[in-house]
Amino acid sequence: MNSRLIGLTKDMRWRFRACSYLFNVGAVWILCGTLLNLLVRLVADRRTQEEFSPIWFTLSMVGFGITSAGFALSLAIWRCPVCDKFLRRTDKYICGKCGATIRERGESAAS
Repeated sequence: MNSRLIGLTKDMRWRFRACSYLFNVGAVWILCGTLLNLLVRLVADRRTQEEFSPIWFTLSMVGFGITSAGFALSLAIWRCPVCDKFLRRTDKYICGKCGATIRERGESAAS
């Protein structure tokens, strides 16, 4: 494996890792908001539920915002680092336009 291919695969791994990180952080925020909502509904009285309503809603919306940013980023960076063409979803290993190897076959996107 030559150094150019190693550089491309490292670049693509970094891109995939950044998107995965954003999706995971967004999911945690959404989960925290949902769990807070469930906990308050099960334990608290009506007045306390009304006080906590903006908090859990805000937590969930922050999570959806982070997840949306991750989705937009994944659309923006799902490109070949050589020719800047969108990569096909069917063959994630080789660019359809220039033939650059994006990652080795059998290698997972998160590694």
